[in-house]
Amino acid sequence: MPIKNVVSWTAMLTAYAKNGQINNARKLFDEMPERNVASWNAMITGYMRSKNGVEKACELFSMSPEKNAVSYASMITGYEDDNGDEDDLVLLMKMMMMEVKLHKNYQES
Repeated sequence: MPIKNVVSWTAMLTAYAKNGQINNARKLFDEMPERNVASWNAMITGYMRSKNGVEKACELFSMSPEKNAVSYASMITGYEDDNGDEDDLVLLMKMMMMEVKLHKNYQES
């Protein structure tokens, strides 16, 4: 890789995950010198799309220092694909509360 930055690392991580190489994706994620919300989301999404990855995605989601709407959407979609119901609703509620809080803070500025 000529330029190694958070974008190129995340692109490689995503490629590994999309090609079913989730262990290589996680190894790369763990070796990344810098991560951002997109990096975390890429790894969470990779786990959610992999067979039996929901538990690992949940662990990573809880460790993520920053979450956005994509973070929650990845988890909700993964639970839906895994035939979850109650967990989907809980995440959706948290997402809605986060959205309301962000909207309220924006209006107050």
